[in-house]
Amino acid sequence: MPPKPTSPPPRQQDPDAAPPRPTNPPTRVQHPEAVSPDAPTRPNPPRVDPPTRREAGNTAHREFPPGLRDRYEPHGVAGAGSEGTVWHVRRLADGSDAAVKVAHPGQIMDMDTLEHLATPEFRRHVPRIHDFGEIAVGPAVCGWVAMEYLPTTLDDHLARQLRGDQRRDDRPRTEHTVRELADLLDFWQTRIDRNPLDLKPANILVRQRPDGPPEFVVADFGGIAKFTASQSYRDFQITALYMAPEQIVHQNLKATPWWTLGLVLYQVFTGRPLYVLDDDARITDEAWTRGLILHSEVNLGAVTDARQNLLLQGLLTKDPDDRWTAAEIHRWLKGETPDVVRPSAPDAPTAARHANRPITFRGQAHHEAESLAAAMAQHSEAAAKWLMTEGGPRLAAWLREDLSDTAYDSEQLLTLNRGRDGQRLVRAAVAALAFVAVFAPTATPQYRGRRVDAEGIARIAQGGEAVGFVEELLAASVPTVAAGFVCGHEQCTEGRCRVLLTLADELPRTLDRIRAEARTLKRRGDPQNDGALNTYETNFAYGLAAALIVHPGDRRRALVPLAGLPGVLAPLAAKAPVALLVVLAHFGAVRHQALAVLRRRREDAGFLRRWADLHRRAAAGDPATVPGRAALIAAAALLPRVLRAEALGTDHQVAFREWWSATRIPLAQRLIAAATLCTLLWLLIWSGAVFRSVYDADLGWAALWPDDALVGPLTRAANAAITTQAGLCAVALAGALAFAAAPTRLNRPLLLAVALLAGYLGYARPHLPPLDLLHLGDDLAERLRHLEGGWRSGNGLVALVVFPLGCVALGGLAHWLLGQARAAEETQAGLRRDRAERRRVRAGLPARPHSDARQWRNGADGTRDRVQFGLAALLTLITVLWAAVEIRVALLSGEHHTLASWGTGQQGASYQSQYLLVCAAICAAAALCRPAGARRVVGWAVVAVAALGLLPPPVEPAQALSVPVLHDFFADLAATWGHGAFWAALLLALPLSVYAGGFAIRRTRRAGR
Repeated sequence: MPPKPTSPPPRQQDPDAAPPRPTNPPTRVQHPEAVSPDAPTRPNPPRVDPPTRREAGNTAHREFPPGLRDRYEPHGVAGAGSEGTVWHVRRLADGSDAAVKVAHPGQIMDMDTLEHLATPEFRRHVPRIHDFGEIAVGPAVCGWVAMEYLPTTLDDHLARQLRGDQRRDDRPRTEHTVRELADLLDFWQTRIDRNPLDLKPANILVRQRPDGPPEFVVADFGGIAKFTASQSYRDFQITALYMAPEQIVHQNLKATPWWTLGLVLYQVFTGRPLYVLDDDARITDEAWTRGLILHSEVNLGAVTDARQNLLLQGLLTKDPDDRWTAAEIHRWLKGETPDVVRPSAPDAPTAARHANRPITFRGQAHHEAESLAAAMAQHSEAAAKWLMTEGGPRLAAWLREDLSDTAYDSEQLLTLNRGRDGQRLVRAAVAALAFVAVFAPTATPQYRGRRVDAEGIARIAQGGEAVGFVEELLAASVPTVAAGFVCGHEQCTEGRCRVLLTLADELPRTLDRIRAEARTLKRRGDPQNDGALNTYETNFAYGLAAALIVHPGDRRRALVPLAGLPGVLAPLAAKAPVALLVVLAHFGAVRHQALAVLRRRREDAGFLRRWADLHRRAAAGDPATVPGRAALIAAAALLPRVLRAEALGTDHQVAFREWWSATRIPLAQRLIAAATLCTLLWLLIWSGAVFRSVYDADLGWAALWPDDALVGPLTRAANAAITTQAGLCAVALAGALAFAAAPTRLNRPLLLAVALLAGYLGYARPHLPPLDLLHLGDDLAERLRHLEGGWRSGNGLVALVVFPLGCVALGGLAHWLLGQARAAEETQAGLRRDRAERRRVRAGLPARPHSDARQWRNGADGTRDRVQFGLAALLTLITVLWAAVEIRVALLSGEHHTLASWGTGQQGASYQSQYLLVCAAICAAAALCRPAGARRVVGWAVVAVAALGLLPPPVEPAQALSVPVLHDFFADLAATWGHGAFWAALLLALPLSVYAGGFAIRRTRRAGR
């Protein structure tokens, strides 16, 4: 065996010093500078046991990106390399430790790779990825990733074992390390479908387990490659001293990382890397590369154990076609002796080196069953069709005659060409899956082109319209066969996937219980129905049952609809704690039980009792057991049978994202309209106040012509107007909010009347009651003096121009903004109704019938509309009556010498008490009319009560109808406003009456569905 390369390497050593721990070699992109051979030597420092991964020099706390400090609190630098810097941080969300890697400027971090690796199924050999993205670091934008904090590298792990006097010839421990590293690499290549090219010990982290041996994970993703047609590794971070021979010519093959694994195992077996010589000198990159080119084999003389030497010979075979991979390593671990191919005859054809005849699958020759199984795992659909035709007998003969293999039952391959095509394809697919399970157990189980591990079957079941495929899987025992694959679940330690075995056993039993529950809850109003699950309920039950068997902790998904939160509150349930959802579900069960008692004489009382019992069992059900899981899923799946027809698809299925997408545009438009209204009303108040000041100063029409002699009077008039404006800012704000939030369309005459009222309030402010609410600050008032009163002698002309322009803008711009918002809301309401109807169809319920806007709706819906109309109309009448009385007291009752003379609300309360029954009788009579007649009756009633309140008492014809009731209630309610009754009537009562009237009108126009 040729010796190692003998070119003199540069070194720094002390003959008397203990062998230092070898340093990690730089990556190829770093181009390390060689140390001069005659450089002065210095003794190596004594070795210490570092507690964490390269935490020396944690002085870069201030360099942590500021944009990440709202999520992570840095403890210090955990490491740095050519790609980026790694910080040890604390996650502010839950207080746990994490590692945040930030790429150096110019280094690209592959976000697609990070998204792929964040899959929970890969967590066995990949650190948990919390988050990733890009962030500004100075003038550059750098990639970053936050992952599980694992402070110990494989380098540290091996060094600690040596310092702890653990023997390297401890066979069980060494074989566990070999098995764990081989499973790691095989898992990355078969399950993750990525090729880790830079598999040095410093890039392998150790996950310590309190109840078992340590686990190894790959944490440096700079050298991760996809299996694509391109075989170049030029764009990846590769450590030169761990390169495979083919990488010298820029090739990236599937066998490449297995060479690197051989180098890692050499360090495991001997305690030092292969690139460190016996005198502790390190071989340079150039010398190492030259040795790979010139020498046909690697010197393994330091490995004295024959079995370990055999393993390294197989892994460090220079020809990647002959190099050992996972299949040979697993045979070696079983005590077998796989062949090591050496290039004894360089000119011999490759096929001559193999002991077995090849078998061809998809045009590629395979000499080993493991290679064929890996190809069949990637092309399961093609493998099933191949076995169903000529491939089955050929594979059986190859296994029996060439491989003499008895691990796989090849007899099943001989009968795949019998039976109907559908049955043959199913049997062939199962046979292919079983073959892969025997010879490539670390691959991802595939059945007819679809993943059939636990997570894959759960996704298939939740896909909708996949019940037939799931039933095919269960009938063919596919989950039982797939349980033979390596799964990575922590609870699966006996070589079989317990999750898949549980799925195969409990999914049918769970569905049988759900069907039994459904038969006890026949749909109301359909006595001919037998209660069987419809298509929607079946799809829902299959998907949720599979999800809860695979992930029993995902109980929230079934509890959210049972929480019973209505409307826009429903999205809050998705983020609520599970304990709160359980309490809400129990409350819902109690509510249904009480409803069943109240309706015990109705025909659906039995249905409600059975539903309440199911709801109670669902709230207390354990998803880890078949009865608890069945009750939970049955309640969630059968919920549409219980809900009101119009509630389905709106109350319990509204998602926050759906609600926000329908609300944000109209909300933004209404906020813009409110700001516009507030500004215009404020300007109109100022204009009216200026007119009043000009009138009081007796300036007349001369105030409209700029004259230096009028600078003083007009400046004082503007200042007085600003004082009035500052005192009435609450009026402008309340009016803007009232009209911006109006649930109905506002016409231009109404907005024009509001503009005139605002100008009048500014003009009549000296004769209005005091208002002490929401005064403008002195600083802002001073700024307004400069803005609005800085026109000097032109103040009068500016006020005259502002008033008509404000009126036009209020009637035009504000009307247009509010119209746009209302149109958007009506569009979204129509979309919501359409979505609700589609959900009803999926749930198997009939579509809601169309209603005629000219008639009240039939049945309970029509009765409810009439009651709501009558109550809203009554609120409108008594509110208008109180507001009219208080406005008359404040404005039409002469001089006011005391605060009480402005009105305290008691006179309006007296009117409300006297005429409440009359108004109620009018509203009841209107509700008995047709919708159009009801609107006319209430409209004339509003005019009548407004006139009654504005006319000075006594109004003798009206007194003949007065019947005082609830006087104390109305008096106490009016006392709330005290001396501000006028402003309460103007700013609160009138808008409230408009809202109540609009609600009443909408009850009479329930068109459509």
